[in-house]
Amino acid sequence: LRANVSGHAVPRSSGSEVNQGRAQDADRTSGNGSSSLRDRLVSLQRLCSGPGSLAPLQHLSGTFEDLRLALCEPPLQLRGARQRVVDDALEVAADFLDEADYPIRRLELVLHAHTDQASTQRFFDAIRGLIESLPCDPVEQELMSQSWNSGCVAFVEKCREIYELHAYLVFVDIKGDRVLLEQTGRSLARKLGCSAQMLKGCLRQTGPWVEAFLRVLANGEQAELLQRLHADALRQWLVSWHERFQQLPERHRFAEEAQHGHKFWESYFTYLFKITWPDFVEAFETFYLLGKCPVDIMSQLRLRVDPNFGHQVSRSTWHSLVQERSRIRDVMDMLTEEVLADIGPKIYRAEPLRRPSPLRTQESEQPVLVPQVRPQPWFPFAHNASEDGDMAIPTPHDLRLRQGAQAESGHGTAPSMPWDEFVAHLCSQNVPWWTQGEQPPLEDVTGEEPLRMRALRMVNSCVAYTHRVLLFR
Repeated sequence: LRANVSGHAVPRSSGSEVNQGRAQDADRTSGNGSSSLRDRLVSLQRLCSGPGSLAPLQHLSGTFEDLRLALCEPPLQLRGARQRVVDDALEVAADFLDEADYPIRRLELVLHAHTDQASTQRFFDAIRGLIESLPCDPVEQELMSQSWNSGCVAFVEKCREIYELHAYLVFVDIKGDRVLLEQTGRSLARKLGCSAQMLKGCLRQTGPWVEAFLRVLANGEQAELLQRLHADALRQWLVSWHERFQQLPERHRFAEEAQHGHKFWESYFTYLFKITWPDFVEAFETFYLLGKCPVDIMSQLRLRVDPNFGHQVSRSTWHSLVQERSRIRDVMDMLTEEVLADIGPKIYRAEPLRRPSPLRTQESEQPVLVPQVRPQPWFPFAHNASEDGDMAIPTPHDLRLRQGAQAESGHGTAPSMPWDEFVAHLCSQNVPWWTQGEQPPLEDVTGEEPLRMRALRMVNSCVAYTHRVLLFR
């Protein structure tokens, strides 16, 4: 086992009253009778291979079945040291697999097994010692040992895969890539064998592991791991896009590959020679992708059609791209290959962002005099009219928002609330997915920079780290 969280194991969750009750039941049934021994082995086997069992544990179920047959069919008379070996081994196994009996804590079990290698090795050694103490045929004993060892290797591998997916989920959340976040969540649910709703509950139990990996991101560590996971995720997205493209219901619009670029432009931007970058992105994703596109691939597309970052895409630039790669599938393959060829800068920034200066308190703020400007009935379109005459169209000023607010408040001014209360309301509606309640992180209470903000300054993210406010209507 290899712990990827700065070499430290994450503490296991504290036991609940239900866990204490189960431990008391185990104590009452830990006698020497064959029925209690059979029940304990059947319970362990059920945790590993029962309906809805955790996928990594299924590799261990065969050994518990073999142990039940060897110890209980027919029942063996265990006394002295051999009895203590059996009881101790089954107690260690029951303690290690305790969380598997609660679906909401199964992800916690996997992460704990990967990061706490001492506890996992103790579980492996306990069952291995039990097998070696069996009074059975040496050949049969050797086969059981080989089966257990191979099951342990498979279990470790599955736990590593799930841990890496969970770590990558933290990374793409900080990166701000919602497409890859949802894709990774689906992959994680499949490996755990749970539904999306159950996965949400499981993720709320993983706060210690999330905080540990946020420290990894804040320190710019594990770059090779993240590059491999990010490349795999982009390839997986491209494969799924190709599958959606093949199932496109209106495939006739791509029948003439040489004309698809012209049809795309004329379908959305008729009679226009230049359009804004956000409008181009929305039309491109709708016409070709049937969904959102990963931010790194879209950034690579922008380098092709808006290399100067002028927030404008011209028709000639777009046509030059589709002439270079006539088929849209070739265009997407080319963009993905360009991202994968230099994926390092997509993970961490060359230089971390500078931490914004702290906000001034209300006591230190000086009153700001705002000149009274009479609202104009028309506002010009936010564009350079001298370059694009067809876009110099005045936009009417919509006064309905102000009128509606006045009508609701019953007074001459719109209803208002303190700024801190407004921010707290937004934060309560958008709590991180790894939190269990409404308790803020320790850094938020002490005034230190939160871990997720430190990670945001280091990760090459599309999320803005700023105290300034952008309001859209």
